[in-house]
Amino acid sequence: MSNPNHRKKDSVIICRCNNISKATIQQAIVDGCKTMNEIFDATTAGVGPCGGSCRRKLQPILDQYLSTGTFPEKVLEDKTGKNTMEGKDDTKIYRAEVVGRELIECELDSSGEYALRVIGSLATLELLRGLKAKKSNVAEWPLPAGNTEAEILVRELIHKVRGDWQFPIDDPELCHCRAVPAFKVDQAIVAGAHTVEKVRRMTSANTACGTCLPDVEKLLKFRLC
Repeated sequence: MSNPNHRKKDSVIICRCNNISKATIQQAIVDGCKTMNEIFDATTAGVGPCGGSCRRKLQPILDQYLSTGTFPEKVLEDKTGKNTMEGKDDTKIYRAEVVGRELIECELDSSGEYALRVIGSLATLELLRGLKAKKSNVAEWPLPAGNTEAEILVRELIHKVRGDWQFPIDDPELCHCRAVPAFKVDQAIVAGAHTVEKVRRMTSANTACGTCLPDVEKLLKFRLC
């Protein structure tokens, strides 16, 4: 019979933005994920709107398994901050995405050189191509002024590269009545829910007691020009 204490430990949520458990992370690693980027892609952990604060917990889990073939009993945290937004050889990685639809990833090395990885629409590719033609440094790109999905995501990427990205909602669960995560509402806004009514239809947030309305409006204001 399995130990209920082990089941409880494995159900611990590592990524609160995307509600990803320790068990899901461990299974992804067992299934072949050997890098942080592979874990991000397989589980969506570490790529939520907070900017990746759970990455400090992900790295020790991965490191121990790769070195010993076992997972830590407790959720440890890398307190150096080294892996929060970095890859190998001091390479920093910044992401903006609508999960399953659009992904823009900027890999920036210590010399200032960058590489872009894009999975998404032609509109996103064309927007990035135009910005790259104007400036070689992502931090110097002008912020797109529109509210298409591509423009919203590129704005997010630029803010993250500049270091001034600040997601406005602290509580991972925005709507407590319907148990709707802030991440889900944010993704809906990026994908086109640009009014409170559209957010309600796409997410069910703010369809019960109504007390989360200020947070929905705050996210709309944050994301839209």
